[in-house]
Amino acid sequence: PTGRADLVGDRRDGGSAHGPCSCPGPVVSGGSYGPIMSIPAVEDSWTRIDAWLLRHAPVSHALLRPPASPSDVRAAERALGVRFHPDLVASLSCHDGVELQPGAPVLALYGPPSCVADIVRSTTFLRGIGADIAEDDVLDEDDEDYDELATYWHHDWLLITLGIGWQSSDGLFLSCHPGRNWGRLGRYFDEDSPGFTEWASLR
Repeated sequence: PTGRADLVGDRRDGGSAHGPCSCPGPVVSGGSYGPIMSIPAVEDSWTRIDAWLLRHAPVSHALLRPPASPSDVRAAERALGVRFHPDLVASLSCHDGVELQPGAPVLALYGPPSCVADIVRSTTFLRGIGADIAEDDVLDEDDEDYDELATYWHHDWLLITLGIGWQSSDGLFLSCHPGRNWGRLGRYFDEDSPGFTEWASLR
């Protein structure tokens, strides 16, 4: 459904499970939250996810990593030269991604949430590929027709999931580029052009 992401884990009662995850954007139209209600904080959403997984998919719940330390997040920001969006910091402060083992929670086709170390590795890797691709037609950011998506990989994007193949070839990215797309989520696939989702943020 629009404005909703499902967390998938292995249920102890068989089959696949679609646990509630936060519905991104400042306001949800329809779904679990009415159009006049604001989106819960990232921490509140993780509380709901934790409770659902603990009850319905305890194996998956056990594969959620502990919180990332503030020092690890700050070190990642320094290594990448970007300031992480507060919602990403809040999410990592709940769980530093997942253990990459069978049964790990995944965000449907977008793969498992990345830990801080994988965010740094994936982002550095994709920056390197982007730097090797000639993009002579990319406009300067001061140009009124500038498009953040008109590039293979923007310097200020962070790959925050490991994709369906549990590697850096696809997944969700989060823009840390200052401006109107700050904190917005996008889809990345190495055989297609990147694009923003309808989700305004991780919330």
